[in-house]
Amino acid sequence: MLTDPFGTNQITKAIVGCAIRVHDTVGPGLFENIYSEGIVVAELKSVAALIAIHQKQLLSQLRLTNLPVGLLLNFNVEVLTNGGVKRIINSRYKPAVTVAEPDGDELLI
Repeated sequence: MLTDPFGTNQITKAIVGCAIRVHDTVGPGLFENIYSEGIVVAELKSVAALIAIHQKQLLSQLRLTNLPVGLLLNFNVEVLTNGGVKRIINSRYKPAVTVAEPDGDELLI
């Protein structure tokens, strides 16, 4: 029987559940930046300080996946909301357009 001595079963179950849903949808063996949940990329760091290259890496991921926003999260801070979160906007984001086909089907462009 599994025990929960640290009280972490609930959160790890939720994380694994989310990962399974992403994996089932996207499939195995792709680059890490493809395994986002369709609208926000979360780039995790644990560094002394976020620097410009971290932001540029996230922006590149956003542009390659055509996603609108990303979060750069640095877990090496005392309080995450005090300098540990940076929101990056993809200024080149182009929303997908749905076009109605003559036969009634929809085409996502």
